[in-house]
Amino acid sequence: KQIEVAKTLGILDQQVRCTIDDARNNKKSASTNQSGAKLKLKTDIVTSILLLLEDNPSTTLKKLTDHVKNNHEIQVFPGAIQKMLKTINVTWKNVTPIPRKWNEAAFLQQQHDYVLNRVTNV
Repeated sequence: KQIEVAKTLGILDQQVRCTIDDARNNKKSASTNQSGAKLKLKTDIVTSILLLLEDNPSTTLKKLTDHVKNNHEIQVFPGAIQKMLKTINVTWKNVTPIPRKWNEAAFLQQQHDYVLNRVTNV
């Protein structure tokens, strides 16, 4: 029967025997929890991470982990944050200030006249 159980579960029959022996001897067996991320980060957590990064782009993964722990009361590993940042498509663009002169009516009229002149005098 142990071999059938092993085949059904896709594990070695030795693992089945060890688990049965541990159960008979009331011995705590090894953890059956899978390693890796258990849940995806919720939208509010991702948003708070992105806002923190926007304010301070040089923030470390450790600081982001502490931020999530302190503000959202959950434990997140730096690797989970790093993976999340790699999977989302976010870019920050530097804002180029437009010179005040470019918004003045006279300057806009000059641009308009120049373009109109180029089109008509081809």
